[in-house]
Amino acid sequence: MKILTLILLSIVTAFSVKCQVGVGKNYDCVQVGNQTPNQRLLKYPFNKAYKIQILSFSSETLNLPLVNGSLDWNNVKDSITLSRNQIDSLTNLFFNFGCTANKIVKSISAAVAVNIAIVFIGASNELIDYIDICFDCGEIDLFLSKGNKIIGVPCNQRLDRLKQFSQAWGLQL
Repeated sequence: MKILTLILLSIVTAFSVKCQVGVGKNYDCVQVGNQTPNQRLLKYPFNKAYKIQILSFSSETLNLPLVNGSLDWNNVKDSITLSRNQIDSLTNLFFNFGCTANKIVKSISAAVAVNIAIVFIGASNELIDYIDICFDCGEIDLFLSKGNKIIGVPCNQRLDRLKQFSQAWGLQL
């Protein structure tokens, strides 16, 4: 019974891990990489995306509004399609900045409401993948929606920087 409980807890943890906020300077966002824009664009899901958008949607929505795997535009409040410079800023934040802590503290929590999502759209206008972000609860998913691939190394100020980017780029939250 203990083994089954541990297995179930591991499965739940794998799908519920949110970006941690650590205590101390070793969890602050600092430059941890020097990847060029071209190197960053070769990483999934940026390498598969025809366009990248940031969407804001109803705060009552617990997840990105999807119907049969497609975006439900009726529940999207606002959207912006990122320019090359905006994508460069975003990939720089994800792949060149992180924390220097040797151990990442992971917390299990349930988001009250997801505020925005970064969505990766293919050439046929299909949803390739997305990242949920909850400004209200102070969390960003470490994992992409498909395949549990981690985007970058987490750090304390990443969420604040994403919020600043979104607002500066004109997204209405």
